[in-house]
Amino acid sequence: FNLGSCWWTNNSGATNNSLICGNNITGQTWTEGIHNITIYVNDSANNLNSSSVRFRIDTIGPSISIIHPEESKTYSYNTSLPLNYSVSDSTGIGSCWWNLDNGINKTITCGQNTTFNVSDGTHDYILYFYANDSLGNLGNASRSFSVSTTLAVNLLKPNDNAWLNYNNVEFNYTVITASSIKNCSLFGN
Repeated sequence: FNLGSCWWTNNSGATNNSLICGNNITGQTWTEGIHNITIYVNDSANNLNSSSVRFRIDTIGPSISIIHPEESKTYSYNTSLPLNYSVSDSTGIGSCWWNLDNGINKTITCGQNTTFNVSDGTHDYILYFYANDSLGNLGNASRSFSVSTTLAVNLLKPNDNAWLNYNNVEFNYTVITASSIKNCSLFGN
């Protein structure tokens, strides 16, 4: 018996692609996801046989979502800042690491949240988070935040040591802080 014809189909099997019997399938571009390919061969006696294989194309790194620190938030404390995140990938997560301001990388067990400390005072930071999947594809995310542990109050009116000729005194002040104000109080004498 001699080989008659050869062809192959992908995924749904709806498209027949001709193939020179004995040659490999080359020059195909495959999209992300799962693919099935079946090769068919018949001989001169019209006997038919086939073989199938299933494979996955994955060139995209893990999906990373940073929950804390919050984007553009100013924290009024600089110790035990939260690093909470989620990482997912269809082929599995290989490893995770992070750094502040492109500094030294710190390895973290994927899926485990942690806390970290930063310098005291007003400073803007960028937290960079990285993960790779079991195929080596890299994913990354970043989050900017700031820290301000200072609080400044300035009494604008009345002026210091002012003499007033009226009883209804208005007090005007400003508060300088990067975090939200919880409450304000006025004490006299």
